[in-house]
Amino acid sequence: MFFERHVHNDKELPVYYQHQQHSPREPKYELHWHETLEWIYVTEGKVEIRIDEDVRTYVAGDLVAISPQSPHCFRAIDKDCAYYCMIPDNSILSAGGIELVTLSDDHLVTNEDIKYLFDKIIREYEEKKPYYKSCIRADIVLMIALLFRERGLGTLPAPNMGDNAMRITKNAIQYMEEHYSEEFSGEELAAHLGFSRSYLCHVISKVTGQSLTENLLYIRCRKAREFLRQGHSVGEVVYLAGFQNASYFCRTYKRMMGVAPSAHRKK
Repeated sequence: MFFERHVHNDKELPVYYQHQQHSPREPKYELHWHETLEWIYVTEGKVEIRIDEDVRTYVAGDLVAISPQSPHCFRAIDKDCAYYCMIPDNSILSAGGIELVTLSDDHLVTNEDIKYLFDKIIREYEEKKPYYKSCIRADIVLMIALLFRERGLGTLPAPNMGDNAMRITKNAIQYMEEHYSEEFSGEELAAHLGFSRSYLCHVISKVTGQSLTENLLYIRCRKAREFLRQGHSVGEVVYLAGFQNASYFCRTYKRMMGVAPSAHRKK
């Protein structure tokens, strides 16, 4: 599990927007969270989405809203699936007078006005007519306002992540994200967070479904993938990503990412 940061180069339209595809052959979930509301609009096939502990299958035509800070991930069912992913920066909401709230367990959006607005945003991105960025910003605010109105959500403070296990796990993941290239033990990480190693391992395993070690290895493999795509050699990436042995790195990378490191190296 990891915290996903979004860097917006376009300050006029700070939105992460992409049409993505997933295959059932992909090796694993990528459980992650961010501080913004995410919209998923399925266009092909079936996609299984895990949000917190809830796992549901969505089909073409479904629109899904994912609460800020909720851990989530995606997996294709049966065959390749495709969907639009839109994550507007919180500054767009603030400018529209909207504060973050936690959604209910029902993440499926059935309001036809909201679905129409998402279709309109897709057309705006494709056609890029004059003032399309202003139109997209306005449509995003209207979508969220309609969603909150429909579900009886007023102007509330940002969600309080009061769940102790989730808070501990996020702190541990953040530490590993920041120190992945360093050599540290589970005992050192647990001591840094103020817990015993056994308790920390139990909590992380409960929340993520993976051990502390597996979480750290996956973080290092994701960082290694970034370095490989930047053009670094496999030998360089071994140490940049915090591994101490090239053969162990290659075995671990293939197990975690589904392919050998050389497959992700920038040509």
